[in-house]
Amino acid sequence: MIRVLIAAVAGAVVLFVWGTVSWTVLPWHTATLNTLPNEQTVVGALKAQLPHTGVYYFPACPADYDDTEAVEQWTARHKQGPIGLMFYQAQGAEPMPGSMFGVGFALDLIATFVMAWIVCLSSHHANTFLKRLGVATMLGILVAVFADLMLWNWMRAPAHYTLINAADHIVAATLAGIPIAAIIKPCAK
Repeated sequence: MIRVLIAAVAGAVVLFVWGTVSWTVLPWHTATLNTLPNEQTVVGALKAQLPHTGVYYFPACPADYDDTEAVEQWTARHKQGPIGLMFYQAQGAEPMPGSMFGVGFALDLIATFVMAWIVCLSSHHANTFLKRLGVATMLGILVAVFADLMLWNWMRAPAHYTLINAADHIVAATLAGIPIAAIIKPCAK
């Protein structure tokens, strides 16, 4: 168990550093995020119409799918567009407070603990460094499919945004997997 904890901490450090590089040094994420044209006008309309923090999807789904007319109207609006999914926070907030970094590292640590535990459990069969690293990479692929590709399919996230985030998750898991695969050793038979 000590090796799993040490591996998780080492993996979390790598994951945290990678996240910093991925989001602040490499241009790939900023290339997928668009700014609002006429931001003040759009923000003013949002403030006037959306007083509560939440996740908003449009066009709104019909309240009753047995209501044929409502479903037809929704379908027509959906086909006409625009279609959107928006995370909205009504109140302002500090852009990047220190607590956000602390929570981010804690989440990285939870993720790498799960990864280290899975690598440990599979170490009897994944008995070489490259096989254990392969397990970590496969976990990154799993996250990319469950999170990024599902969002692309069901919520119509743009393909370029999806592919960059999926690649980021796979690279992150592989990099975090390096110290984990090096520290976790196969269990004795």
